[in-house]
Amino acid sequence: MIQKACPSSMEATPTSPPPLPVRVGYLVSTRSYGGPERQIVGVARALDRSRFSPIIITFVCHPSEERPLLTEARNAGIPTATVHMPSTFDPRGIHRLVRVLRSNSVGLLVTRGYKANTLGLMAGRLIGVPVVAVCGGWTAHTWSVRLYESLDRIALRHADQIAVVSEATREALIGAGIASRRIAVVPNAVDSTVFRPGDGTRLRKELGIGKETVVIAAVGRLSPEKGHSCLVEGFAHVRSRLPCHLLLAGDGPERPVLESLVLSSGLPTVTTFLGWHSDVREVYWAADIVCLPSLSEGMPNAVLEAMACGKPVVGSDVGGVRELLADNESGIVVPPGNACALARAITRLIEDRDLAGRIGRCALERAREMTFSRSARLLEETYASTLGQNRGSG
Repeated sequence: MIQKACPSSMEATPTSPPPLPVRVGYLVSTRSYGGPERQIVGVARALDRSRFSPIIITFVCHPSEERPLLTEARNAGIPTATVHMPSTFDPRGIHRLVRVLRSNSVGLLVTRGYKANTLGLMAGRLIGVPVVAVCGGWTAHTWSVRLYESLDRIALRHADQIAVVSEATREALIGAGIASRRIAVVPNAVDSTVFRPGDGTRLRKELGIGKETVVIAAVGRLSPEKGHSCLVEGFAHVRSRLPCHLLLAGDGPERPVLESLVLSSGLPTVTTFLGWHSDVREVYWAADIVCLPSLSEGMPNAVLEAMACGKPVVGSDVGGVRELLADNESGIVVPPGNACALARAITRLIEDRDLAGRIGRCALERAREMTFSRSARLLEETYASTLGQNRGSG
């Protein structure tokens, strides 16, 4: 049964189920608008409003602070709310979150990320609101991230249901001791009306790259677990045999290391560090081949976006990448951290343009199946099941 707290207590007491449509609160801690945020907005827009009414909630350091996710959500016609939380685990944050959930009549809470999963679970338990936690996988690339991810595993064990982005992530959760019956696989989606085949001439001209030059691109945060150093090493092998240019779109703590590696490898004139680009589609359009050299992933948005733009992708065999790239059909899968295998796959696509074209067309067809409507329908069944279980347990 759905429960809410009585006015004089933080303890939950039974009450009747919320009327339809059920208000679904999407809780996330974020300062940016990238892949995970696009997934939240895309699913919220695609919900059946006769059954579920979305509101997107995020933590802020200052009550008047604006976040890109909130701006994008409002532009999409989705209500938003904020929880004032000046430090990572401000004890007052739980009470503020409870007030936001109550004041917005949230009947189901959907959380994403260790902070939202942990605090959302606590708040949900206090007022009897069921929690569906979303897990995109773990990276464990620093000691602090490992600590936060250990908290996430604890929180996930207590969530009412868990939605994961790939079968690989589902297996990882089962390995962490979570019952399979509580896990639903809902793959990431891509908006094919936004990410679509296009002309990359403008960006190539801006960067001084000729239209005959083969461009190999990677899109994403420059951090150790993304494996860009392996890509630079593999690119050096390819460049020793074939004329091509490496385009790295994104930024992060690994950038100085990568810039040093590019310099020591003699590649500065054929490598561009683009930083965060205002329209990432231009990067895909300018590319001939897109690479995902990650050492850890859930179901990468960059791969989905590249596929939707009709580009052949070479991706590491991690997380749900293989689920997207049926080898030699909609992409080529290589062992993670293997620069030689990466170089061989890139070389193969450069030398066999028919193969590259065929893979790009298959990728485009596959991406067009990965719609937000499809993801929303799968999630709606998970939401309904979770609400039904809680009503029955009440």
